[in-house]
Amino acid sequence: MLQTIKTGGYLNEQGNSLYPGIFPQGRVPLKSILMERALLMDQGKTVEKEIFRIDISKLSDEQYDAVIALVAKTNNLSDAYVKLSLDQLGYIPIRAELISTTFTDSSFFLGDAIDDDFDDDDDDSIIDEELYDLEKIDDDFSEGLGDK
Repeated sequence: MLQTIKTGGYLNEQGNSLYPGIFPQGRVPLKSILMERALLMDQGKTVEKEIFRIDISKLSDEQYDAVIALVAKTNNLSDAYVKLSLDQLGYIPIRAELISTTFTDSSFFLGDAIDDDFDDDDDDSIIDEELYDLEKIDDDFSEGLGDK
């Protein structure tokens, strides 16, 4: 069963034409919204490309089988070889140029601007008074200016 996509990307027009009917509304589940560089085969040559990693665990069996069949046909390989390779790899590389935009519901990328729990206190202030003695910093700064 297809799971809800929380981190993913949308295929652009070229991506939708290369993966027809495999990803509903062009939504592709990704392991991360960050691009990586990888060596890929392109028309018989190994080239370095920017990629995203398709999250295999978020694909339905039908989607996974369709991607395997497409990759096998495109590269003149057997389905069994492609499946074994992708299973060992743990993800499906997709060229970044086929993704128009990415999305995530992870607050990891928002960091401490949203959540102040890093200091484990009940204070919602951005600056942790225990770590920064603001009065001492102000005094030190003022003394430094007075010496000049």
